[in-house]
Amino acid sequence: MLFFPDGTGLSRPVTLALASAALTVLALTASAAAQAAAGAQPDSTALYLVEVAGAPDASYTGTVPGIPATKPAGGAKLNQRSWNYQAYRDHLRAQRAQVLSRAGLDAGHTVAEYSVAFNGFAARLTTAQAAKLGDTPGVVHVLKNEVYTVDAVSTPAFLRLDGPNGV
Repeated sequence: MLFFPDGTGLSRPVTLALASAALTVLALTASAAAQAAAGAQPDSTALYLVEVAGAPDASYTGTVPGIPATKPAGGAKLNQRSWNYQAYRDHLRAQRAQVLSRAGLDAGHTVAEYSVAFNGFAARLTTAQAAKLGDTPGVVHVLKNEVYTVDAVSTPAFLRLDGPNGV
């Protein structure tokens, strides 16, 4: 057996094994820290907004056989108590369920459904699920929910609202 001259008394193979184990732990820790810092873990989910093909209730003009238009006349309000409104709303709900089914996803991913001014839904998805949903027939857009913060530190000066003549 070979001993290192520093007097540790460990053989070279044991020292190499310990060093390799330490480097492996260090590499795994650094990788996990980098993923945590980036906020992305391989199977983490995020909120996505999914737009589905087809007009929402407020602009539907009667293109589905057997369901008359729900779009109100100019200056009028949407009649949410009419039978055609309910029928078209059910049609949109079935359409959204069909899109999820085509993508191999269940309704449990859905957080909210929209049909009055926008035809779509919000869902908690992984990046892979969102990509698959984006390639599914009947899906127009898949947008990741993002939070934007407003920087108003320089806005008053930029708009000339500060100083003696400002607000």
